Amino acid sequence: MERTTSMLSNRTTEYLVITVLLIASSALILSNLGNIYLWQDEAETALLAKSVLSHGLPIAYDGKNYISQTFGLDNGRNFIHRWHPWFPYYLLAGFLAVFGTSTIIARLPFALMGIGTVLLTYYYGKTLWVSRRAGILAAGLLLICVPFLLLVRQCRYYAPAAFFSLAGLYAYSELLEGRKRASIAFVLAAILLFHTHYVYYAALLAAVITHTLLLKRDRLKLVLSLSAITVM
Repeated sequence: MERTTSMLSNRTTEYLVITVLLIASSALILSNLGNIYLWQDEAETALLAKSVLSHGLPIAYDGKNYISQTFGLDNGRNFIHRWHPWFPYYLLAGFLAVFGTSTIIARLPFALMGIGTVLLTYYYGKTLWVSRRAGILAAGLLLICVPFLLLVRQCRYYAPAAFFSLAGLYAYSELLEGRKRASIAFVLAAILLFHTHYVYYAALLAAVITHTLLLKRDRLKLVLSLSAITVM
């Protein structure tokens, strides 16, 4: 009986923490989301996402307007964008197809991933330090980080890069503990990070391989194999 009561109490506390984090992060990240027009980088992301709806590819020319921030160096043959990976454009294209075009909708998918990053920080912190308080503290510190709040509210790759980087690290820590499906989660997070930003993808692989090499040599073969899968 006491064990059942304790489990119910822990579950209630967990729900309460998640609810508070959701409310706090939503209030800070979603408020006045469409108050200011898209600036240069955001506008490029939105226009390329609209191109995906029209052509299926991020083509930087609509027959009248040419999209470029580097005098054409960011686009290849047939005006196909090549400067950044394409995941953010396809993510936004899906939202534009469902909800229509507006400043709020242009930023919404990235803001939602910012909220997801806060929740992921809580779970990762709780798992890493085996303490709910540590998870709450980690998520709370992220919520009062002004640069984080500014970046994840933008129609750009920042929020997906943060989310998938953290998801990859979380999956890696679960992998070291022998958790089921952790390998799949790591591969998916790394692949999506690759299609979001190449540099952060390289940083993730470098971090986990170095950590394994120095501290978890018994897992090195597995981590190298999983990393190789993401490169294919």
